[in-house]
Amino acid sequence: VTVNADAVGVMIQRASTELGTTLDEEAVHELPLNGRNFTELLILQPGVNPVNTAQGGNGAGSADGGNIAIPGSTIYRPSVNGAGNRSNAWYMDGIINTDDRGGGWSIPPIADTIQEFKVQTDNYDAQYGNVLASVVNIVTKAGTNQFHGSAWEFARSNIFDARNPFSGFCTPATCASQASKLQ
Repeated sequence: VTVNADAVGVMIQRASTELGTTLDEEAVHELPLNGRNFTELLILQPGVNPVNTAQGGNGAGSADGGNIAIPGSTIYRPSVNGAGNRSNAWYMDGIINTDDRGGGWSIPPIADTIQEFKVQTDNYDAQYGNVLASVVNIVTKAGTNQFHGSAWEFARSNIFDARNPFSGFCTPATCASQASKLQ
């Protein structure tokens, strides 16, 4: 009997007691992120409560150290395991990326540049001192000498939305023939 293990990813870290989740490049690329907003990756983690920090309904640019995003998209500064939503530490490529004014990130990564997204929610190393909630580590892709890139379009329209399940299937405006039968 021959047993082979594929070294794609380590599921259990025996040398560390930290709790958290790591998403690789493929998972980040394949997940449907609304507005290409990387903060939606946080709400996939256990123990994370999404807190919408939108002030005035626009989702970006709150007066308390607002984060940058596509206007109209939702930004999350999560509450992790019951801690305050301003108690997270943000790192990008090993450099502190935490905005001291509001507890969010300083420089938002572009979703297409994320190679690895890791959220540690408990028992992190001592190097992450002074953190009450979570540590978010983002590793971006390395550059090459070859020209390459990607393009995407962000389209938002009511015609793509699902109908309200609590209202009828037809209204006089949408189904004139059906509405005349109902009267």
